[in-house]
This record gives sequence, C-alpha cells and structure tokens, in this order.
Amino acid sequence: MCKKIILTSISIAIVLAMVVGLFFEHYVQEYFQEFTSINFASLIVIVIGVLYALIRRNVIVPVAFFFIACALPWIKYWIINYWDNVQLPW
Repeated sequence: MCKKIILTSISIAIVLAMVVGLFFEHYVQEYFQEFTSINFASLIVIVIGVLYALIRRNVIVPVAFFFIACALPWIKYWIINYWDNVQLPW
C-alpha cells in the first residue's frame, strides 16, 4: 500500500513538472536562460529511470535510461536536420 502511494505521488509530481517545463518554457527561460525543453525532457527521462530503478531494485534500468536521456538531444537534432533538408515533391 505504501509503495503504491509513493509511486502515485512521484508520478503526479513528474507529470506536473513536465507540464510546467514543456508548456511554460518561455516563462521558465525568464529565470533560467539556458533552459530548453529538450534538455528538460532528458532530465525527466533520467529521473523517471532512476526512481523506477530504486523502487524495483534494478541496476540495469538506470543505465538504460541514462543512455536514452543522452540520446534525446541527438535524436531531436537528427530529425530537425533531416526534415529541413527533405525536398518535398509539391
């Protein structure tokens, strides 16, 4: 029962942090100029992975989430460059 309450409260906190970081990016940048939504999304992914690993007592999960979080900015860069250079037929 206690584990379920902790998981629920952590989930709610993460969802609220994602809403604030992603939808109110401009307002957050007034206080932190280096803030970007993709870096914030990477932070959320790694925090979720570490918390999940702590609850499940697993060692491999935080390593996987670390690599996923590191890959997110690279994936965004690759997708933007790909679609900027695509020649559409119309």
